[in-house]
Amino acid sequence: MEKKPNKIKNWIIGSFQFITIGMLTFCVFLLFNQQREINNLKSAIENIEYNCDVSDLESKLDDVESNLSSQIDDVRRTVIVWSD
Repeated sequence: MEKKPNKIKNWIIGSFQFITIGMLTFCVFLLFNQQREINNLKSAIENIEYNCDVSDLESKLDDVESNLSSQIDDVRRTVIVWSD
């Protein structure tokens, strides 16, 4: 009679150990995948930084700003002419 509870107890302990080892293995696998993804993101950010020319963006923004200013002035003149 005593052998049966011991077998069940040993089976339960073995099952928990198996589940624990499986979960640990899964976590290590996820950790490696996360590190790979972090490295991919770092290289993508470096590519963006390398390919992005800030001075070109600044000149384009200046052009857009001057165009908007001239268009706003045109609208003001038109409003003044039509309001008279």
